[in-house]
Amino acid sequence: MKIFQKELIKNQYFNSLAWADSLAKDFCDHLKSIGQYDDSIVVFTGDHGEEFQDHGGWLHVSSLEDEQVKVPMLIKWPKSIGRGPKVAEASHLDLMPSLLHHLLDDATPLDTAGVSLLSSPPARTSIATTAQGGITKEAMLLTREGYKAFFTWPHYFDGRPGTELTLTRLIGPEGDIELTSHEEYDAALKQYFPDAFERFFESFELKIK
Repeated sequence: MKIFQKELIKNQYFNSLAWADSLAKDFCDHLKSIGQYDDSIVVFTGDHGEEFQDHGGWLHVSSLEDEQVKVPMLIKWPKSIGRGPKVAEASHLDLMPSLLHHLLDDATPLDTAGVSLLSSPPARTSIATTAQGGITKEAMLLTREGYKAFFTWPHYFDGRPGTELTLTRLIGPEGDIELTSHEEYDAALKQYFPDAFERFFESFELKIK
């Protein structure tokens, strides 16, 4: 019975995807019909993914696992500049700097948490947050080059981390990273996410769960 219900929910999801695809096609066809497609910037992305019991959760806002937070992001640039560079890892925070980069004639936007995807950015830390941490109560995720750090904090449900962060999990390309002391975890975070604390945090007290 549970398997049957899971397949029903998946089919509803696939139907929604097909409907969204048809809307995207209609929109692009309209731009072409009025002669604006080649000069337009078109962005397709999503605000979240969906989980189908992959980690014990349903749909979204119950965890920060890949199924719920990793989404496609496609940018069609004007024909005059051709295809933008293919970037393996990007963030929604990169959208505004990328658009400004083009609109400001290649000027690099300053003081933004994201980076321009037109500049073939180097590896850097991405951040995902939620005010609904589900069973784990994990409300923030840092990712960089296969490493992941999950955090929670008091009153995580208000969506605003204060000066106290608790590291709940640290994962590397080979699996869970288990260390023996607070100092080792602190050093590991600075090694695996060297840019994160300058970009996303001012000051905080780190705790280890």
